Amino acid sequence: MCDKSALLKRGLAVANFCLWVIGAALMVSGLWMVIDEAAYSRQHAMEQAVPGVDVATYGLYVFIAVGAVVVFGIVTIGCCVATQNKLCPYVFFIILVSTATVGVFAGCVLIGIARSRLLDNADLPRTLYNDIIHNFTSVDVYVKFGTLQYTFQCCGALRPQDYRESVWGKLSGQYLPPTCCTIPVTSQYILEPPNNYTACILEAKRDSLSNYEHFYPHGCIKIIKTWFAEQTSLLIGLGVAFCVLGILSLIISVCLCQPVFKAYTRPPI
Repeated sequence: MCDKSALLKRGLAVANFCLWVIGAALMVSGLWMVIDEAAYSRQHAMEQAVPGVDVATYGLYVFIAVGAVVVFGIVTIGCCVATQNKLCPYVFFIILVSTATVGVFAGCVLIGIARSRLLDNADLPRTLYNDIIHNFTSVDVYVKFGTLQYTFQCCGALRPQDYRESVWGKLSGQYLPPTCCTIPVTSQYILEPPNNYTACILEAKRDSLSNYEHFYPHGCIKIIKTWFAEQTSLLIGLGVAFCVLGILSLIISVCLCQPVFKAYTRPPI
């Protein structure tokens, strides 16, 4: 029995260490997505362009909170569980791990919902394309796509030629908005033409767009899907690994807790 208990405690110590590593990774990844200027700008621009994707942000906040609990709470109590045969640390540990596992699972679900709304939305290309074709004269749509193109370095919904077919392009006589042009000075704003705007427009007038230097050649949909798929795959992978280890820790803790619980509930002789 002692050998079995010692083996279980070693297994719990290893699982706790892995939980600490993954919890720290979840917290750091979530903080990076929220604090890093480039990552936050991309997330915010994408949320403006694609309705419903903002639920991923709530998932990030859940990961940050759970990661903090794991890093500063669960591991400390887990050490007490691994070194002491007392009922109270076991109870607190089981409650915290259960709560953290459920929280991470909920965060994975939220991020999965956002991922599905972006990656599996068959109507999204047509919706964004129609926005450019019919609504780009609206200030809100102009700023929305301007932010998206400036942040992700893309142009149009499907391709830069979208603007040639748009009402905005026909009314203004312009081939591209300023945010489709590569911007050599990063301090320029979305509504201000870049320094190379003239060269950009001249380049865009070509019938063949195979040679480009002053504007972004790729549509935004493919780029934002690729970026979001990469980010969410990492986060969901970490979340699933955390849930598996959390369940394993709970099983080991329950096995270790049984003899301690029996000793506490045994009637005095």
